[in-house]
Amino acid sequence: MSQIALVKHSYEVVILEEANTDNEILLAEKAYWPIWMPEGKGLVVSQVDSTAESSAIEMFNSSGTYIRNLFQTSNGVQAVIAPEVPHFCLPSPTGELLAIIAPGKAGLTLYVTETDGLIIGDPVLSGAPLFISWSLDGKKLAIHSGINLSILEFKDGRVAIPISADARGFRVAAWNRQGDLVFAEPVDAHAESVSIRVWAKENPKIETLCEVEGGVAFSFRPSTEELNFARTRDPDTGVFDSIWKLDLANENPDAEKWIDGPIASFFWSPDGEKLGVIRPASAGSLRYVINAFDRKGKLLGATEPLTPSTEMQTMFAFFDQYGLAHDIWSPDSDNLLVSGRLSTEGPAPAFFGTPKDGIFTWTPERFSPFKRIAAGRFACYAND
Repeated sequence: MSQIALVKHSYEVVILEEANTDNEILLAEKAYWPIWMPEGKGLVVSQVDSTAESSAIEMFNSSGTYIRNLFQTSNGVQAVIAPEVPHFCLPSPTGELLAIIAPGKAGLTLYVTETDGLIIGDPVLSGAPLFISWSLDGKKLAIHSGINLSILEFKDGRVAIPISADARGFRVAAWNRQGDLVFAEPVDAHAESVSIRVWAKENPKIETLCEVEGGVAFSFRPSTEELNFARTRDPDTGVFDSIWKLDLANENPDAEKWIDGPIASFFWSPDGEKLGVIRPASAGSLRYVINAFDRKGKLLGATEPLTPSTEMQTMFAFFDQYGLAHDIWSPDSDNLLVSGRLSTEGPAPAFFGTPKDGIFTWTPERFSPFKRIAAGRFACYAND
């Protein structure tokens, strides 16, 4: 069975087997947001030293042995981006580089670290908001900073490629398998609709794929050229009204709506055969249900309502970013992993002190219940 990195209520980070949750490997006594590195290169975690008012990113192997420091905040800089979020880290697909968003002297700053090299916390740029994504070969990093979109190419040093000075109506740009980059720009000055556009690697020019009313969030179906995007016509609600697909393998692709809302977020299984759709539950705005669909839109199953943990709320709210760093689908695409409280477990702990959040797995089948595997704040699968 798969390995899981889990954050306990005490903020201990442990590694355990999904099939044997009693056998734990302690990774860190107090840390946040564990991330499995690609190619079996271990894990990284964020740590905060409240006494020194600083934070760091540390690397361990999968046996819990400390390897090295990958980042340290500078003196006189705030230690965290926000409560419970010291940094955001995104490894390159090869695991050779780690992109880090963290506080800096000029505000929110993007840094790059060599995981097995001499460059540690090299600042790239500052700005807010900041969203990033790696090309699948790990040689390019798309950077969406404010309304500017650029590509940082790691080839004989670093080369910056400007893409757009009016990148709005989306958060994270999406890479396909060929190394082309999909993003959005407003259709006009009113910015009520966006053009979904693509920067082509082989023929560096920008083409428009389609126009969409509202804003979008992107994700490619794994191992395909099928672009999926959630659409919202009211961004302030934090809810999308539909999911659309656009097959870039076709010469003249047409956008097709295939999942209706309301939708908070969505996550593809690693094999690209199942889509986990997170929906607001009718029982209340802080509760969600998960629907699972096959790639043709057939409903596979649905869960009971869940009140997500603080970390899981962040994961759902910024799924197009955090879904790149944390796998909540098992490597075999059989199970989903979530954290929070079930509707049958009572009110929030802020009122009575109990119950605490738990870690649950769910197999996307009809009448399949959540299975509680441990207590904890957050967990994610190893990316085998």
